[in-house]
Amino acid sequence: AGRGGYNAMRFLPLRDQVVSVLDNDESKQGTQIGGVTITAPNELGKLSFDKILVASLHALAIYDQLLLLGIEESKIEIVDQEILNAA
Repeated sequence: AGRGGYNAMRFLPLRDQVVSVLDNDESKQGTQIGGVTITAPNELGKLSFDKILVASLHALAIYDQLLLLGIEESKIEIVDQEILNAA
């Protein structure tokens, strides 16, 4: 829910509804970005989703965390670094 998440919400042509933004930072959880509530990754089991977009400079660590949480690889997509760094 940092700069990368903000840029992804701003610049990606989102074809689908964004149901949540995930962040490990407890101080961000419960707040919103672009009108979407930020939740903890361990809350994924309570959400209905088709895909997870990872918009972070820490994408590989987050990818591994999602796999450990039982998310299928086919549901995880890493956002291009150019979008994360957009002005």
